Amino acid sequence: MRRLGIRLLGTSAALDELRQALAPYGHELAAQAPAIDLLIEDGSQPVPQALAGMAVMSLRLSIGAMSEWGLPVLQIRCYDRLQQLLAVLDIAPPSCGNGQQLRRQAIARLIEWVALQVSGFSRNPGHFAQRASASTVPEQSLEGLDGLAYLHRFNRTDDPGLMQKARTPLIKQLEHGLRTFADRPALEIAGLTLSYRQLLRHSLAIQQVLQPLLGPGQAPVVGICLDKSAGLYASILATLGCGAVYLPLEPGHPLPRQQAMLENAGAVVLLDDGQHPLRRHFMAVDVSRIDSQHVAGREKVELLFEVNRLSISYGPCNGIA
Repeated sequence: MRRLGIRLLGTSAALDELRQALAPYGHELAAQAPAIDLLIEDGSQPVPQALAGMAVMSLRLSIGAMSEWGLPVLQIRCYDRLQQLLAVLDIAPPSCGNGQQLRRQAIARLIEWVALQVSGFSRNPGHFAQRASASTVPEQSLEGLDGLAYLHRFNRTDDPGLMQKARTPLIKQLEHGLRTFADRPALEIAGLTLSYRQLLRHSLAIQQVLQPLLGPGQAPVVGICLDKSAGLYASILATLGCGAVYLPLEPGHPLPRQQAMLENAGAVVLLDDGQHPLRRHFMAVDVSRIDSQHVAGREKVELLFEVNRLSISYGPCNGIA
């Protein structure tokens, strides 16, 4: 087995990972002419004329038709310096429909495959005399692998089922989930376990108090400043149920910062535990004094989420995992 002088030419991420994978094999990976035995290029850069006369592995990517998983079938092709096809590697997409997983799988297979070709050439200078045949799908440089990371079967907007699901408001989807799994545990906080039914009732009670305080207009803003608790989660659901936007506040942040956030957002109501120092500056509701017993006049628990046609914004909330 010879120690080869190898030159890798290209800018693709796949070629960079290949360089790292070949390092332990003992070959010289930064060889310069005339000490170069093998040139490996990914199609992203032109091959200098001075390197055109040596053994070459020109790697190309072919992205085929979409499979039933919403991802394409791949084919890696290897050409010699005369552009004669030496070998092909076919890669089937994973059933999960995740393009990033397909990309990682393709690079891993590519590295293993190229390493075998390099090993064969180091043992036998005539290794690249073999020939292969490829599909008729057009090819490109290995840089095309990077774009696979952004593919996912759920991004196929031409799927009627997905389009219909996208048109279903988030509030309606929440309602369906809360109804379907009503008896399952929803939260475990401080040794207390609440079911989805209990969380639903709590959020409905807060919503009944909150709704009359919100004036007309587009998506009023409701500030929520609570530690991680059942009241925090119920307040978020209640705010969304009113067709409002919730503004999460970290209880430990400086008061001037919290006040500036509330004022800049034009918050209409502040939901807290009754102890917030800014209560005197805003209309505030102490949610710690509201529980499911405040839900009046309903034998059957119903989630009265108001689904409107407004564009509702959602923010990350402190303490939610």
